[in-house]
Amino acid sequence: MDIRVLQGDDIKKAAALWKYCFGDTDEFTDWYFSCHEDRHVLGMMEGDELMAQIVCTHQDVGVRGVDRGAAILSGVATAPSCRGRGFMSELMTHGLSYVRQRGESLAALYPYEYRFYEQYGFAKCGEVAKVNAPIGRLTAAKLMGEVVMLKGGGEDKAKLVRAYEASYGGYSGRVRREESDFARLLEELAQDGGYGAVYRRDGEEKGYILYVMRGEVMDIREIGAADHIARQDMYGFICSHSSTMQTAEFLCPLDDPLWRLISDPRGLVSAEPYAMLRMVEMEITMQGLPAGDGLVTMKVMDPYAPWNEGVWQFFGSDGKLDVEKIPDPGFGELSVISIGDLTQWAFGYAGGRDLQRQGALLTDICAEIMDDILPKRPVFLYEKY
Repeated sequence: MDIRVLQGDDIKKAAALWKYCFGDTDEFTDWYFSCHEDRHVLGMMEGDELMAQIVCTHQDVGVRGVDRGAAILSGVATAPSCRGRGFMSELMTHGLSYVRQRGESLAALYPYEYRFYEQYGFAKCGEVAKVNAPIGRLTAAKLMGEVVMLKGGGEDKAKLVRAYEASYGGYSGRVRREESDFARLLEELAQDGGYGAVYRRDGEEKGYILYVMRGEVMDIREIGAADHIARQDMYGFICSHSSTMQTAEFLCPLDDPLWRLISDPRGLVSAEPYAMLRMVEMEITMQGLPAGDGLVTMKVMDPYAPWNEGVWQFFGSDGKLDVEKIPDPGFGELSVISIGDLTQWAFGYAGGRDLQRQGALLTDICAEIMDDILPKRPVFLYEKY
């Protein structure tokens, strides 16, 4: 077996495995594997045969407002004839080392099955509200700003960056997007015959929408709004399509009031988990994060990334977190935490008391101080691949 970054004709094998496993079109798959200069495919090869693969797209992800290098993992697949033989476990272990060697301290993914990835230390971080509502049930008001349709020019990407940051910049887990990222998103949207628009008020971008009209369904791929007025005006824009569209479908962070603007959301909104995150290099991820005062000592368990294992002190002082590995004291009651639970704490998805209720072996005083050092905060990222 040979695990390596695929190049040349081997990329075609990766694209073929993607198409087989996920059912995407030739046009989309060919575009996807060629559109990002910092997208690599880690493959397990036996001779000329591709046994398993992981696609890594390198981005920056916000952790409590601080950007850290990350790999967005997708296309995790094993060839049908090779399944059930432990290849993915070996490849995932190698993949975490590869991400670390690249200098990224995080990994993120949208799972096909949460339990499968939990065994590798990934943890659910954030829920979304999934909306499927008749447009007539949305509350429309007179627009207080303007919705400007995108035409594909260079300035459109800059507007989208500003609108996206205004909408999601405060979320832990937010993937930093540059103009080139939105150029790719718009290319993908165009393949499906979609449209995009930016919402402006008082001379500033305060929202955006990317959508496809499928029959009588307004399939909203992304929607963002920076404040209450922007949310109302985005609904006004959606309702302006009521003569041709019957239903609007979209998702947003569960804590976002956007879905609460529906006058009667019963039966129209469901809550479900979304992305999974994992710290690959825990010390680099957490060092220097904004923090409250306090000190906790915990034993970290991470069998798939053993460099994270050991006894660590997390010390919040002067608004910053200091992380230091110390010798095992060998006495007293020591809190024990998995890398998945630690990831949820670092991002703000779960506090110490939450983790206790989930089964983490934390002392009461440790859980209490954890809530002081890194309080809970909203977590959200849109990226699936």
